[in-house]
Amino acid sequence: MNSYNIEEHCHDLRSTYQQHWWCRRHHYFRLKKEQLVMNMISLFLVTCGVIIGPLLTNAIVVALCSVAAVMLKGFIEHKRYPTLIDMNRFAYTTYVKDLQELKLVKDGAELEKWIYKTNLTHAIIIDLAPAVPDYIKRKYRNIDKIDGNLTVWVKEEEEEKEDMV
Repeated sequence: MNSYNIEEHCHDLRSTYQQHWWCRRHHYFRLKKEQLVMNMISLFLVTCGVIIGPLLTNAIVVALCSVAAVMLKGFIEHKRYPTLIDMNRFAYTTYVKDLQELKLVKDGAELEKWIYKTNLTHAIIIDLAPAVPDYIKRKYRNIDKIDGNLTVWVKEEEEEKEDMV
């Protein structure tokens, strides 16, 4: 392999793994927000039940608030949010490390070692981490890439700003 082919191949690998990193990172933050919102709603329901309970003599309201909160907490446990969040954090931090190591690749032998190691870690991520939703992949396609740095340019945000005016 000559150096031009190595540089071209590294550029292709960099763009592929940059997409994996970006999608995993956004999926990670989406899962954290979902878990936070559900925990807040559950806590709010329990608090409402505790505050409203002494004010009203109707025990049905308190029971409904408590049941709704317990069901929401059960849903959170069923979806395994902490595990999903940890696996996505592992995935996107691994992709960052791989991208940093790819910058240090100088010749074909190093590139082959990097590809072998990265394929192993990528297989582990695919087996353990949840699949990235399609809407996150579509969102990545709407990003403007300048010099390998990601500059977010999402069409939906512009549409929302126009709707507000």
